[in-house]
Amino acid sequence: NQIPGQIEEYAPGLVHESGGGDSFSVFWADTRNNQLQFFARDFGAPFNREGDQDILVQDQALSRVKAARAPDGSHVIIYLSFEDDPDDPTLEMMWFDAAWIPRWSSPVTVSLDASPTWQYYTVAVDTSGRAVVAWWDRTSTTNGLLYQIIDTAGSRVLFGDLTLSTSSSVEYYDIALDGLPDGSMAVGWVEYDSGDSHVLYTRVTST
Repeated sequence: NQIPGQIEEYAPGLVHESGGGDSFSVFWADTRNNQLQFFARDFGAPFNREGDQDILVQDQALSRVKAARAPDGSHVIIYLSFEDDPDDPTLEMMWFDAAWIPRWSSPVTVSLDASPTWQYYTVAVDTSGRAVVAWWDRTSTTNGLLYQIIDTAGSRVLFGDLTLSTSSSVEYYDIALDGLPDGSMAVGWVEYDSGDSHVLYTRVTST
C-alpha cells in the first residue's frame, strides 16, 4: 500500500513489528501534513489493515526505531534521541498500549551512561512482560555489547548495564534477542575484528 507523503532518511521508515500469530504492525514517519510525523498501522492476516485510518503516534520523527510486542498486545519501541546533544545521541524507549496510546508521560532513557552506536541495538519482551534491550555501546573509554531490562513502569531492573562482550578493537553487528521458555533470554550477534567475523551467542538468565 502507498504511504502518503515523503518518507525521510533516518526516520523509522517501514519498520516491521512482530505481533505473534498472523498479526503485525508497521510504523513510519512521513510528511503528509507538511511536517515529519510518526504513524502506525496494525494488520491482520492476510495483510488486512485494521481500523479505518493510520494512527498518529507522535508529532515528530523518531530516528532508527526498533520494536517488539508484549504478550498483552502492547508495543514497546526504542530509538535514538538527538534532543540533548546532536553529536551524542541517547537510546530512549516508549511503551504504547494495544491502541497505540502512550503508557508513560515521557520517554525513558534506557541507560544513563549509554552511548549507542547508530542502529546497532535491538529490543524484545521477555516472558515476564519486560522490555529487554541490547546495544553496541562505544565511548572514548568503553567499547562493548551491553544489556538492560526495563519494566512496565519504566524502571531499569539491572542496577548497572550488563556487559555481554567488550574489546577495544571489536565492532558489534546484527544483534538479536529471543526469549526462551525458561524465562532466560538468548542473545546473538556478529563480532568483526581486524578483518575477521564471528557469530557469538550467550544466554542471560531471568532477573
